[in-house]
Amino acid sequence: MGFSYALFAVAIYMFIRSINFTSELSTARYHAALWIAGNSAPDTVFAAWNAGQLGFFSNRTFINLDGLINNVDYYERVLRGSMPLTEYLSENEVDYIVDYSIYHQIPDYPIVRSFPINDESGRVIQIWEVSPQLSSAP
Repeated sequence: MGFSYALFAVAIYMFIRSINFTSELSTARYHAALWIAGNSAPDTVFAAWNAGQLGFFSNRTFINLDGLINNVDYYERVLRGSMPLTEYLSENEVDYIVDYSIYHQIPDYPIVRSFPINDESGRVIQIWEVSPQLSSAP
């Protein structure tokens, strides 16, 4: 029984130690949200696969592109269907995409701003301007 408690204590210690309470990712996303709040009109529409923190701190409209909190229509038409992301963005009048630079689904939109994540991962949070000509292309 004592061994079980010791093993449990070690597991808890290792878990707590693995949590980065000063996450560079959270910091970069927070700075991106503040930049968005200060550099966009209140009616600007954004889209992101990781929209929560960005939408909360920027106080702007964000469409969540991962499909977890969107309606069934988005899931059926874009994620499971044949509607291209560009068409969905155009239909929903999305002005900017904000997220990691690693998503392959992001069309060749111009990058407006980048926020490096200073955690040695090389990841960057970027803001792409959705070009009207590209967003209506098939």
